[in-house]
Amino acid sequence: MATLRCDRRYLTLAFIAICANACYTTIAPVLPLEMDRHGMSANYVSLIFLAFSVGSASAPPLVAYHLESIGTENIIALGMIGTSVVFLCLSYSFDVNDKDQAADEEQGGHILIVGLLTLLQLLNGIFFSSISTSYYSLATLVFAGDDSAMSWIEAGVGIGYIIGPIFSTFLYDVYGFKQAYALISLGMITVALFARKFLLIDLMKMTTNSDGDVNFSSDVESRQNDVDLGGYTSIETIDSNNEEPTTLSLIMTPKIFISATSITCINVSATFLEPILAKRLDSFDVGKKQIGLIFSVANIVYLPVVFLVQYLPKDRSGRHRIIAMSTFLTIIAVLLVGCNQLSLVVIGIGLTGLLPTPVWVFLLPFMQEESTITFQGAKSKRRLNDITSGMYNSFMTLGQVIGYLIDPIFGGVGFYFTTRFVATLLLLQSFLFYFFGASTRGSRYNKIKCNI
Repeated sequence: MATLRCDRRYLTLAFIAICANACYTTIAPVLPLEMDRHGMSANYVSLIFLAFSVGSASAPPLVAYHLESIGTENIIALGMIGTSVVFLCLSYSFDVNDKDQAADEEQGGHILIVGLLTLLQLLNGIFFSSISTSYYSLATLVFAGDDSAMSWIEAGVGIGYIIGPIFSTFLYDVYGFKQAYALISLGMITVALFARKFLLIDLMKMTTNSDGDVNFSSDVESRQNDVDLGGYTSIETIDSNNEEPTTLSLIMTPKIFISATSITCINVSATFLEPILAKRLDSFDVGKKQIGLIFSVANIVYLPVVFLVQYLPKDRSGRHRIIAMSTFLTIIAVLLVGCNQLSLVVIGIGLTGLLPTPVWVFLLPFMQEESTITFQGAKSKRRLNDITSGMYNSFMTLGQVIGYLIDPIFGGVGFYFTTRFVATLLLLQSFLFYFFGASTRGSRYNKIKCNI
């Protein structure tokens, strides 16, 4: 039976995840309202929000490549400082053409403001992914074989998603747009300085040896030797003696690529609802306060579940089966959200915080294991760990991009058909992952026999 473990390092990672995600989620409830107040077209909103996803998806491979040389704690601090600067600029973004405001509104313009907001969201995505790639890398590097770190991080993500919208709407209502985001900027840089001075220094001291190198757990070391295959009689490995692994080589490895697309599909199932769920609930004559409460149901369910999944089997074959089953069962949540009864829709939203949770917690450690098995000749375990975390983060954000694009593409055919499309996507992914998402026999790669 698994036991839930906790120490200061878990709390540090969770705190960073809370701050990063709370800051990121302050934009969605407020920015569209401020744009509407300035008479800006709603068509610009999708472009601006998509810029964040593009930045988040493109930055992780580059960030992962430099984690070892620059230092994970430095990248986290720089990401927070960069986010603070972005939010400070955001607070003044609607003042850039005050002199020509009336002319702009008559012409339906605002091009300068839209361009600035798009650029700021792009940078915000880059800085956010720098932070998230870093804490995912630390979770699987320092706590290899211990999924408690991922549970604490995902709990932090869930708390951030709850706190961010509540905090931003309160500040916006009390102080207005400019003061609200100036305060958020001040708060973020304060967190950055505090985390760099105290929390991250303490974390790195506890995870490095006297030479300044990361102390790998025994589970990381064992990845390079005999791996517990949990029923597999052989594993696939790429002879990487002549070539160090890169993000591209991971993507070109079918089982790692298919594993990564699992988090893409799971994130699609979550994010495709964001632009359209409010209107869907409004069709049931649900009040605004009730809509906000229903939106939070998934995160409220998610918080305890990220810790409860620790009691599921965590050996390699167990993780493989659980991730495949979790992806498959998420279909139920998506189909219920597409029903025509409000009670079933609310149950479906709650299940989106329950059924996909094992994928959020187990998939990255599973990918790390598969990468280390495949690239056994890699000279730097740290570099392989970092680029795998970067790949995971990119594919996760890719799911957000696809999720946001689903409504513009399928919105004309109705909510019912949209949910069926996402359910079909999950069905295909669950089968692909189950049959092709882990090391098996009969590959073009070299075979290494393991004692089991």
